[in-house]
Amino acid sequence: MPATGALLAVVIMDRPLCVDCISDKLGRNANEVQRLLTDIERTVSLNRAMDRCRACRRSTAVYSIFRND
Repeated sequence: MPATGALLAVVIMDRPLCVDCISDKLGRNANEVQRLLTDIERTVSLNRAMDRCRACRRSTAVYSIFRND
């Protein structure tokens, strides 16, 4: 699962996505994605906001990681 967690971090880097779209991109179910988000949040600053998903364009909870420049 560590490789999947790393892939998840790359998928949401600078691009807020909803759980459904993250699930589609990773080929994992929503419960697995939620667990991965919890794991990632222990080591990086995970942003969660009500916004528009950049993939499906629905207004919902989205997750992202933004780089500190």
